[in-house]
Amino acid sequence: MPTVTLRRGPSGPPVILSDTLVDPGEVLGRALTFVDPAPASELDGAQVGAVTRYAGNFGIILAPGTYHNLAIPDGVQGVDIDPNPNGDVFVTGFEVAGRGNAGAFFTLGKFNAGGRVILLPNDGGSLEGNRIVTPGGIPYELTNASDTTYVQAVTRDGQPTVFQVADRLVPPTGVTPELNGFAALIDVTVPFVAGGGGAADDVTVLNPLPFNSRVLDVTLLISTAVVGSTATLRSAVGGGGGALSSALSTAATGTVRNNDTTTRTTSAGFFLRRSDSGVAGTITVTFCRI
Repeated sequence: MPTVTLRRGPSGPPVILSDTLVDPGEVLGRALTFVDPAPASELDGAQVGAVTRYAGNFGIILAPGTYHNLAIPDGVQGVDIDPNPNGDVFVTGFEVAGRGNAGAFFTLGKFNAGGRVILLPNDGGSLEGNRIVTPGGIPYELTNASDTTYVQAVTRDGQPTVFQVADRLVPPTGVTPELNGFAALIDVTVPFVAGGGGAADDVTVLNPLPFNSRVLDVTLLISTAVVGSTATLRSAVGGGGGALSSALSTAATGTVRNNDTTTRTTSAGFFLRRSDSGVAGTITVTFCRI
């Protein structure tokens, strides 16, 4: 019976097959701490876990502010953003290095307890192919420590890629425009604390608005009152823009409801103008998309 001998190269030593087989479950590679270009060798369990965690997750510390085309390494499956120092981090889009955005997906998480991570939909600050689509088309907030959401790049024929926030069963058109008197209602509730008092100031309720909106109701729950004071919802700071409510009395504690028969619409923002910054409480604005 003929004999077959395997050699490394034309005249190399015989190859023992048992030396070339990889046992089931064996992982070959280089530890993250390797310092020489030695051939890959079997990694122990701890090293395999370290390689997996290193390759699959990306943590980044961002100071409060707005970030466009936020760069994400190729192949990352988990992105943790730490707003540090505490404050709001706004993201208008993502950009995946290497092979590009198509097919990319990752779990986005907020690390640390302070501040918020806010995803702004279809914002012109990022390139069209890097922009974000959110449920209902409104800013999407990660508020608490370890809040997460699933983000997936979606590409359709003839359309730019977008990063879809896909953690709810609400399509991007879920908050539909007003049509023949029917529209989805949205409530935004914001608590506000008392300032130094004695002068007017503004409380930001929602800015920017994601779409043109009709204000249907404004309610104030006053916990700290100032005699003779009022508060008005407006579309700009400093008492500017248009009035989106009547002047609501904040001279006594309790609930104050807007009693306004005028149609109020805006595509700018919601700002509560206090005639005296010493007033504290909570504002709720009910509005719909038009």
